[in-house]
Amino acid sequence: KLFEGSFGSSAGAGSVTHYDVDNTYINSTYNAYDIIGYFRPSGDNRYLYMQVMTGGSVITDSYLGYEGQYGAAGSGFGGNTENHWGFQEYGSGGDAGEGTRLHARVSNVNSTTAPCSMTAMVNYAEHSGGAHQSGLSCGSLIATQYATIINGFRFKFHTGNIHGGDVTIYGLK
Repeated sequence: KLFEGSFGSSAGAGSVTHYDVDNTYINSTYNAYDIIGYFRPSGDNRYLYMQVMTGGSVITDSYLGYEGQYGAAGSGFGGNTENHWGFQEYGSGGDAGEGTRLHARVSNVNSTTAPCSMTAMVNYAEHSGGAHQSGLSCGSLIATQYATIINGFRFKFHTGNIHGGDVTIYGLK
C-alpha cells in the first residue's frame, strides 16, 4: 500500500471541491497504480471525474479520451477530447450509503513511448431511490500526448463538492 487518505466529512472536515494525490506518491518509483476509493457527493445526480497532473499541475487541455459502458443496459458514454476521465452513465446520489465506489488501474504514467491509460469499474447508488448502478470505463491520454509524464491524480464530481470519502492507492512496478 502506497497511500491511504480520507477527506471531507470522512476526515472530520467539511466538503471539498476536489481531492488530489500529488507527486509525493505518484512519481517515477512506479509506472502503474491501483486505486480503490469511495466518493460521496454533496448533492444528487453527480458524476465522478478523474483528472491527471503533469509537472504538478492539472491537465486542463482536451488531451484525454475515454469510453464507458453502463452495466445494466449497455449504453455508452465518453468523449475523445476531454480534460478528465469519467466513470458513470448516470449520476450518483449524495445521501448516506450512496455515492460512487471506484476501482481503477492507471498505467504508463512514466512512459515516453505510450500514453498513460486508465481502466476502471465503478459501483454507485443512483440519485433517485438509491438503486444500484455500475459502469466500466477505459481511457488514455490522446496519441499526441504519448510522452507526457503523469505525476498526480485529481478526483472531483462534475459539479458541486465531495461530501466525503477515502482513497487507497497501491504502486505497481
